[in-house]
Amino acid sequence: MSDDNEETLKKDKLLVELMLHTYDEEVNRNELIDNKNSQMIVLTGAMLTLQATLFTNLLAQKVLFNAQMTNSWKILLSGIMLCSLGGIMLALFQFIKSFEFKKSFKQAPNPPFLLKMHNDDKVAIEDVFDKILNRLPKTMNNNRELMAEKVHIGDVGFKYLKCGSVFSLIFVILFLVSMIP
Repeated sequence: MSDDNEETLKKDKLLVELMLHTYDEEVNRNELIDNKNSQMIVLTGAMLTLQATLFTNLLAQKVLFNAQMTNSWKILLSGIMLCSLGGIMLALFQFIKSFEFKKSFKQAPNPPFLLKMHNDDKVAIEDVFDKILNRLPKTMNNNRELMAEKVHIGDVGFKYLKCGSVFSLIFVILFLVSMIP
């Protein structure tokens, strides 16, 4: 093997190692995104359950069936409660949506490709590195797009969750104010 080929092989090997390191970081980032969205599903589900039971019970017993309270207070508190439940429910749907199976996270390089390269006696090591170097960027771009979409969907879910939480806080404050004689 000539010195030029050896240098090219070393360079290709280094590039593949660096790209695989970057790919591994993307795999970790994808797992973090999925874990965060999964945790938000659990949190939002718990908030929705708590609110649907506790706050709805308070609304029904202390507000709607309270003959001393004016209809405007009843309508206001009911509307705020519905907005709160709606925001939290929309957040839950968004976080669940982030797990939709639109595109798959690609492997780099995938096992069938490696097996094909291994079984083909006509393929030189330089060609293997070359093919891997050509495939990795496409794979990583696909994975980045997938992660960006998951992050965007999660961000929308956070906005709905914030909105629902603000309405919950307003409901609690107005509920407490309405209970003052």
